[in-house]
Amino acid sequence: MKNDSPDAPEPTENRYNALNNQLFEMANEPHEDSDDSQDEPPQGGWSRKRILALIAAVVAIALLAIGIFNAINRSSATPEDEPTVSRNANPGIDGIIAKDVPVTQLQVGDCIRSFAGPLERATVVTCTTDHNAQLIGNPQLKNQNPGYPGNEAVSADGLEACKAITLNVASLGGVNWRYEYSRPSKETWATGDREIGCFLTSEGTTTKTSLLPAASAAPTSKSGAASSSSPASKPAATPSPSPSSSSKG
Repeated sequence: MKNDSPDAPEPTENRYNALNNQLFEMANEPHEDSDDSQDEPPQGGWSRKRILALIAAVVAIALLAIGIFNAINRSSATPEDEPTVSRNANPGIDGIIAKDVPVTQLQVGDCIRSFAGPLERATVVTCTTDHNAQLIGNPQLKNQNPGYPGNEAVSADGLEACKAITLNVASLGGVNWRYEYSRPSKETWATGDREIGCFLTSEGTTTKTSLLPAASAAPTSKSGAASSSSPASKPAATPSPSPSSSSKG
C-alpha cells in the first residue's frame, strides 16, 4: 500500500547532494595561518589540513553511497525474494509442517493453525491436526482490463471466485465457516496481478479434516497434509457468515 504520510522523509538523493556540497565547501574554505610548520602548504601545494579534509569528504561520500545502495536493495526486495521456508515431510505429534510461512509460499490445500489473515505469515499443519483455516484455492480473475475496476468490483469478483471452488461438504460439519481472501490492489493490478487467495476460516472452533475433496487437497509429499474426507458428491457449499477481503500491495 502507498504511504501518503505528510512527514515523508527527505529523498536520499537530496541528502546525498547536500552532504556532498557541504563537504566540498569545507575542504576548500580558507585556513588561518599557523605557526606549525607542518601545516604550511608547500609552494604550489595544499596544506595538510586541507588534504585531511578532502580525505574525510571522500570517506563520508563513500559510506553514504554504500548506505544508499543497501537502502535501494532493501526497498526493491519482493516477497518472492524471501528464502524458501523448509517443510517437514514427517511432522511430529504436534503436526507442524512449517512455521512463519509467507503467503506467497502457501500451497493450495494447506491447513493453517491460528490463522491471522490472508496476507499474514502462517503455521502450516497436517489437516488431521487442529486448525482453523485452509487455503482452498488461488483462482485468477477473468477480467484482463488493464484499468483497475475498483475495490468493490474486485472484491465482489474475488468472493464469487472463492465460492466457485468445490468443497467437501461432509467435512464442513456444524462449524461456522467464513471466506477470507486477498485480492489485487490498484498497484498490483497494474503489474498484471489477478490472483485471489481464498481461505476458509472458522469462527472460534477448529477442525481435524481437509475442507477440499481428496483430489484437490495438497499432496502429502509436498505439505504433509492428510485428509480423511472423501470426494464431495454434493454441490459446493457456501459458508453463511459475511466474507472478509484484504487488498495486496
